[in-house]
Amino acid sequence: MKYSKLLLCGKIITIEVNGKGGACMGIKFLVSDWLGKKKMTQKELSDLTGIRPATISALYHDKIKRIEVEQLEKLCTVFECQPGDLMTFETDN
Repeated sequence: MKYSKLLLCGKIITIEVNGKGGACMGIKFLVSDWLGKKKMTQKELSDLTGIRPATISALYHDKIKRIEVEQLEKLCTVFECQPGDLMTFETDN
């Protein structure tokens, strides 16, 4: 198994990384849920945040490899939420 370190909310956490391009197995992004709640398209989110459409698509399909804090701030501003509302940490236990 491969592991990677991630800085989240000022703390370094270690996460398991799968062999398919490095997507996080434990952290699941909920951007698709938020787009549904706000009745918004990926394009509209890209336009409102200035985040590239390819990055929005990777977030939507939970295929993102990394995300900048600035991008999290923009998503939180548009969705009127906290960073923890945009993701969950799932374990096998």
